Amino acid sequence: DIIARPDAMHYNASENHALDGMTTKLATVMAGLAWRWRFQRHLSLATRALADLLRRNDGTTLAVTLTSPWRAGAWFFRPSVGLEWLSSNYVNYYFGVTPAESQPGRPAYAGSSTLNEKAGLSFGREFGGHFAATAGAYWTHYGSGVTESPIVGHTSTLSLLVGLYYHF
Repeated sequence: DIIARPDAMHYNASENHALDGMTTKLATVMAGLAWRWRFQRHLSLATRALADLLRRNDGTTLAVTLTSPWRAGAWFFRPSVGLEWLSSNYVNYYFGVTPAESQPGRPAYAGSSTLNEKAGLSFGREFGGHFAATAGAYWTHYGSGVTESPIVGHTSTLSLLVGLYYHF
């Protein structure tokens, strides 16, 4: 499949005192190829290769995710694990610190490509033929290209999602 999706990674340096003197980093749209292979009833492998469509970070990402989808009537449950590679351009744009942005306690840093580890768990219930409610928790452990940046204070993040959707 050919895909395009928003990449919400961004920050406005003026909104965080710790980022004083940093250049604001803009969100972008990543586009590329995705492929999903279901090789057993409860096991699928998804891959994607994306590049910055708007040329804001000029980076690329590669991801592979193993998912084990389960259904019980209208209920669904999807644990997943994966790896995501971020190019040095991507990492440097969002996590790098130029010499002009450096300050005491925030040395210059040129980001390098990195490999993030990911795990997730989502579940939900379908209602009628087209509506569904879903919730999920997604954990990312960042690779050293991200965590060695002086503007990063955590080695991992936990994201929570709750939503309703309509499928055609």
